[in-house]
Amino acid sequence: NGSSVCNGDSGGGMFFNRDGMWFLGGIVSFQKFRKHGTNLCYTRGYAAFTNVAKYLDWMGYITGMDFSERPAALVTTTEAPKKRERVPYSPRVSDKKCYEHLRYRK
Repeated sequence: NGSSVCNGDSGGGMFFNRDGMWFLGGIVSFQKFRKHGTNLCYTRGYAAFTNVAKYLDWMGYITGMDFSERPAALVTTTEAPKKRERVPYSPRVSDKKCYEHLRYRK
């Protein structure tokens, strides 16, 4: 439709339809730099996408799934685990800096 990606689109998919089936072709990486201080999206600029097909072998290795020439509709999933495992909380760097700031503010 003549538009492009915008703020917050990074990580989103670029899909295409082939013979009535939708496929993930790319993942939004970045777009052309905008003028400083503006929140407007530059719809006529370039955008860069990660080519998903180039990473299928790696994704298969990491997930243990087989992505060989199979239509996406036939890819099966497994059931979610019944028991939720507890993951230890580790504050992000930004959180740590907030705590540090609050501690020194007193």
